[in-house]
Amino acid sequence: AAMLRENGSLTRLSVSGNDKLGARGIEELCGALKENNSLVALAVAGTNCGDPGGEALLAVLEEKSTLTDMELEHNRIDAGMLDRLQKLLDAAHGPWLARQQAAAE
Repeated sequence: AAMLRENGSLTRLSVSGNDKLGARGIEELCGALKENNSLVALAVAGTNCGDPGGEALLAVLEEKSTLTDMELEHNRIDAGMLDRLQKLLDAAHGPWLARQQAAAE
């Protein structure tokens, strides 16, 4: 998690398949993500985070519009929470795409 706080060039991170991470690990990761402005894609599929991890991810997405892609499969996250996560990701993708297009000009 400390690496995320200090690394300003990392754009993608995968911890998928690490089922020992659990909700506590995702919560730690999310704490670091709040200080990171470069990450756009996060893969946390199969981390066994459940609804508590989903709540932590929601909190990050509500604060960070830089995250536009997230893999969440196989985490036993409630369908309603997954829908809220998807809506936040969809909302963040529009501004992200506009920034990418402006940077390319």
